[in-house]
Amino acid sequence: MQKQFVTKALMTELYSLHTITLTAPDTRLPMALSAAVEGLSGRKARTAVTAGLVSSGENVLDDPTFTLSEDPLTVQLDLRQGLKPKVQQENTAPFTILYEDDHIVIVNKAVGVLSAPKHAGDHGHIPELVRAHYRKQGKKTAFIGSVHRIDQNTSGCLVLALSKKAQSNLATQFAIHGANRRYRCLLIGQPKQNKDTIRADLGHGPDGRRWIVKPNTGGKEAITHFTVEQRYANGSDVSIRLETGRTHQIRIHMAAIGCPIYGDDLYSVRAKKDGKLAGLPTSTRLMLHAHRIDLDHPHTGKRISIEAPVPESYTDFIRRLGKIK
Repeated sequence: MQKQFVTKALMTELYSLHTITLTAPDTRLPMALSAAVEGLSGRKARTAVTAGLVSSGENVLDDPTFTLSEDPLTVQLDLRQGLKPKVQQENTAPFTILYEDDHIVIVNKAVGVLSAPKHAGDHGHIPELVRAHYRKQGKKTAFIGSVHRIDQNTSGCLVLALSKKAQSNLATQFAIHGANRRYRCLLIGQPKQNKDTIRADLGHGPDGRRWIVKPNTGGKEAITHFTVEQRYANGSDVSIRLETGRTHQIRIHMAAIGCPIYGDDLYSVRAKKDGKLAGLPTSTRLMLHAHRIDLDHPHTGKRISIEAPVPESYTDFIRRLGKIK
């Protein structure tokens, strides 16, 4: 019993906010943290770094290869929520309604909110939140169906169906690419062309990760059209039109041309290895926003276009990208 009590006390102390001054020249950050914080293994320390839980002043230190210099470095290690990535929440509700009628509802999803449940028992996702919203208004909602998804760390337009008939119609539109989706994203680096189309099949590589694969090797066709809206000293603001809608399509295609999206820890690995991220601002959210959606109304057949304004976190981050080129 005493051993369990000691372990519990240690865990309570570990999962708190730590302010640490590190003095370990030529030592990588995870190793230095592991040595400085009792109960923090090397694996957990690395996870904490890549999850964006370590900061120095206003800078998030999310590169596990970061090596300490001879100068002491004071950092904050925030383990109060466990080893979970810090997701930047907007100072708004989890969603706002952009369009609604008796057949569909289109919302502007905030960063950090699930667009649909990933697993049985998940809560806090958009269909659940919309249903709760309608209940508060005294509306009857027998059915709220998902039509498509956007990443949890992506903001913007999300379509829900209010009947199975509407869901079937919309699902067909998405399947045959009749619904057009447009995004905005902030890229690390500069695309060579101001306007271009990327055609590259997506599948799973030898390591099991989703990536570009050779034609006729089991991947799915993926087509992304992009236009550079503005170039900055430390990045570029790009608009995207999806012709297909594969999982992580924009993120993979942008990373493949050497310009990963800011805040994309998964697909910016190569840029980190090449040292391309040194000195660049860091973001705790994925700088990807579902800006507009065009579709045929499932009941009237009328074409509708709905836009979600870019959030403050997006426009604020632009100011950190330096002078316009």
